[in-house]
Parts: sequence; C-alpha cells; structure tokens
Amino acid sequence: MANKNNIEQEYLVSDDYNSLIVIEDEQLKSLTYNKELEFFEGLAFWVDKEIYVCLERCNDANIRLIELKKLLSNSKDWDKRMRNFCAEKLIKSARYWQEKYYINSTPISQENFAHRVFLKDISMWGNGDFTAYYDDSMLRDNIIIVDGNINGRLMDAYTPN
Repeated sequence: MANKNNIEQEYLVSDDYNSLIVIEDEQLKSLTYNKELEFFEGLAFWVDKEIYVCLERCNDANIRLIELKKLLSNSKDWDKRMRNFCAEKLIKSARYWQEKYYINSTPISQENFAHRVFLKDISMWGNGDFTAYYDDSMLRDNIIIVDGNINGRLMDAYTPN
C-alpha cells in the first residue's frame, strides 16, 4: 500500500494493478485510488458531517488535492452559498414537486428550501472545477447538481431528471 501526500508520481507510474494507493490526511480521512474508474475516492468532513469525495485523475493530482482541501477548509461558507444558489435556481422545481406529492402543504419558501437541502458528494475536476451533489427528500430521488469553481464562481444548479 502506498501512503503519500505527494501522490502524483506514485499512481501515474505504478504498473502494478494490485498495488493499493491511499492518501491519508486528517481533513480527508483517506482517499483510495480506484484504478477501474481512474479517480481517488473516499470520505471527508464537510461542515459537521462526512461526505463522499472524488478526485479526477490528472497529470498533477496534488493540485486536485490542494483544491479539495481549500474547498473543505471553507465548507461552512461554501455550503451556505451553494444552498442559497440551489434554492434561487430551483425554487420553481421544488414547488412543482411539493404540489405534486405534498398536496395540502404551504408552498415552500426559497429560504426553507435552502435549509432543507444537504450535501452528499463532491467531485473535483480540472482547473478548480467541482460538482457538488445535494439531496432533499421532497425531490423524490432527484439529486441536485451544483457546478462551481474553487475561485468562488457557481455556474449552475439543476436536477438531471
């Protein structure tokens, strides 16, 4: 098992398919390289809970790791911004689902919707881009996807279905 903070050379050069490559970190717990899907995956702390995280394989995996840790270190601010962004973009969809499945309920406010959604996963991609996957039981198995960048830009929020 490889256990390195500087992971770039280890996983890019390793031809041994059976070797296990793990990043261990206090903030991230541990990330294991999934050779079939070609990304690192594991658990990390977000606000006050654990979430699933994934790092895309790239020429410099250390950059993805630094970007993820930057995102995690400001998780309270990011979480508030992304929840509000979701609510702003998707309040009409939330009200549609509410009317469809919760017929006699008071229409949900944008603020209440922002408080209801919760983060499940984050995937880090190239150039600081990330995808955050939020959930809310009211949306009936529809996940909310938020695309953003570590530079602070939130680009889109949508449900794929």
